[in-house]
Amino acid sequence: MRRLIIDVKRTPSGAGWTAEWRGLGRHTDYDTKARALAQAQLEAQTHELRGGLAQIVVHKRDGRIQYEATFGADPRRSVG
Repeated sequence: MRRLIIDVKRTPSGAGWTAEWRGLGRHTDYDTKARALAQAQLEAQTHELRGGLAQIVVHKRDGRIQYEATFGADPRRSVG
């Protein structure tokens, strides 16, 4: 199963926040960052329960990354 990556960032108009699924062309707009983040966390946890890996990348108002959260076990690192 593919890793699901969700970006939580400002909408292009700057009027709200969006949760955007990378590579899927899907996004949902919200009036607050907290609501966008809550929905992203719910989606990531659901994806993890189905055996997948998920990552949320939360951006600041200026577009820089604020923090990242990973759901599910990361693949084992191998030498080489």
